[in-house]
Order: sequence, then C-alpha cells, then structure tokens
Amino acid sequence: MSVHFRNVDKTDGARLPLGDAAIQDLRRSIWSDGQINRVEADTLFLANDQLRGSDAEWGVFFTEALVEYMVDGGPRAGQIDETRARWLKARILFNGRVTERDELEVLLRALERAQLAPAWLRNLALEEIAQAVIQGLGSTRPDGNTPAGSINADEVKALRRILFAHGGPAISRADIEVLFRIKQATLDGDNAPEWETLFVDGASAYLLGFGGIYNLSDERSAELEDFLTHTGAAIGDFLNLAMRNAMDEGDIYGLLEVDGTLDPLEKVLVAFLASRH
Repeated sequence: MSVHFRNVDKTDGARLPLGDAAIQDLRRSIWSDGQINRVEADTLFLANDQLRGSDAEWGVFFTEALVEYMVDGGPRAGQIDETRARWLKARILFNGRVTERDELEVLLRALERAQLAPAWLRNLALEEIAQAVIQGLGSTRPDGNTPAGSINADEVKALRRILFAHGGPAISRADIEVLFRIKQATLDGDNAPEWETLFVDGASAYLLGFGGIYNLSDERSAELEDFLTHTGAAIGDFLNLAMRNAMDEGDIYGLLEVDGTLDPLEKVLVAFLASRH
C-alpha cells in the first residue's frame, strides 16, 4: 500500500524509517501536479514533527520539497515572496529562535537557491547563527559540544552560505555588523580555523564593495565612515584614519605599524586590505 502524501503525518510507526519505497511514493505524490501547495507544505512540517531523525532520506525529501515550495512555488519562480517568507518564519521560529537543524537547512538552502529574497529573511538566518555563537545554544549545536563564545565549523559554513548566497545582494552593513559582533564574542574562543578566513572574506567584500575604500564619493565615504565609527571595535578608528590618509597621500602601507589596539582578526583584515590597494 502506498503512503499518500496528505496522510504522511498520520503514518503508523512514525518514528520508524519510512524506507526508500515510501519516500519515492511521497515524491511522486507531491510532484504529481508539478508543484507543491500550501496544504502540502504545512503537512510536511506536521510530518517532520513525527519523522525527524527517523530516516536520512526523509530529511532530504523534507528539505527538497520545502525549498521547491519557497523558491519556485510563488508568483515568480526563483524568488521568495513576502508571503512565503513570513510563512516560513512562523513555521521555524520557537520563542524567537530556530530550534531544529533541518528547519534551518530549509532556510539556508532557500536563500542559496533564490535569485531574490526579502532582506529580513537573510538577516534572520544570520542572527540565528550569531545567537548560537554568543549564547552557546541553537540548532547548529545539537550536541552542546561547542561552548558560548566559540564558533564551530558548521556555523562558519552556514555564515558563508548566507553571505555569499547565489541570489543574495552584496554584503550589507547589517551583514558586516553581525560578523563584527561574532568576532567580538569569539576573541578568546576555541574557534574553527575557517572562521578567520570567513571574517576577512566577508569584511573585505563589504569594504571593497564600496568601489575600493580609497576612492570613494562623498556619499559613500560618509556611509563607510558611519559604519566604522559605530562598530564598537578599534578597527573603526584605525580604518577611518587609514582611509583618510590613503585618500590624501595614496599610500597606506606605513599605517600597518598599528598601536596594538587592533585584535588579531582586525590585523589580518587590515593587512589584507593593504595588499589589495
């Protein structure tokens, strides 16, 4: 007997693996008309409450189907519209946090695939990772092995997926402020080696995204300076000075003799920016 998609959340022995045949039946059922509707998407979440962790194939199917609904099920294929974005937020947040890894994966993969998505949805994903790092709790730490104030490899990977998503905008001030908050929280942490590279990649992408921080219009210079002076980090004052001197004198290399107020990641960032000038 086949397992009908709309009844999957009522399947007997819900915590038992469904098996390949049942999953294939679900795939045929959900895409029988070439699309997934809201009722089917809601049912997937109900089913996942029962089937989560029971079968690897179920997790793959759950993610694929919901990403399809989010990205290609709206009025414009390839775009996450406001209605679907708010629906997903309501489905995955519990007391303001994403509590399940598979639901976070839906969010991350949808952002990766979409050509356009609401900026606040991207911010929600970034903030979830930030809070996991700062508080030591979240969907990225199901085993509790990473303490607060440290960032693990999965979280670095998730941040990279969000910041450099296929359809995402250029890295924004909101994005970079999250990176700096994480940086401040993890200065003394036992961090994944990949974190330094991501921080430099993200921060430099933002700074160099101004068309080169040493050749700015007055408007863009004001925006950059406003960010730098409100980061709450020493790099704000230092890079402001570097930017002014570079624009006046055309040379920043001598400015790398810092006064010791920069933390190690900021020093790596400044050295990278110097190498690009």
